[in-house]
Amino acid sequence: PPYWGGSVCHLAKNNACKPNPCKNGATCVNTGTTYTCVCREGFEGSQCERDINDCQSSPCYNGAKCTDGVNWFLCECAAGFAGPDCRININECASNPCGHGATCIDKIASFICLCPP
Repeated sequence: PPYWGGSVCHLAKNNACKPNPCKNGATCVNTGTTYTCVCREGFEGSQCERDINDCQSSPCYNGAKCTDGVNWFLCECAAGFAGPDCRININECASNPCGHGATCIDKIASFICLCPP
């Protein structure tokens, strides 16, 4: 083949990977006349030039705000919710806030005390 050399045709005569055209730490694979970029996790594109939007799949729940990073996302939970994806409804009655035998009813980010008769 015209683009390969060596005793078993394993050496590329032209190195399309010099200088490395791939971005964001991707691996350049020389194919003789051209190259292919193998992207690190979190990147896409022919030269791995685009950060994948990890918030695109809407991974956060209950009105949380999603912040995209490189191969990660962060959910900022709305009041009354917790957990990495904000699925957990915080039980505001867990601390027994109602006094004198009242019944506590958990709400979203609040509670109601039902006083005994």
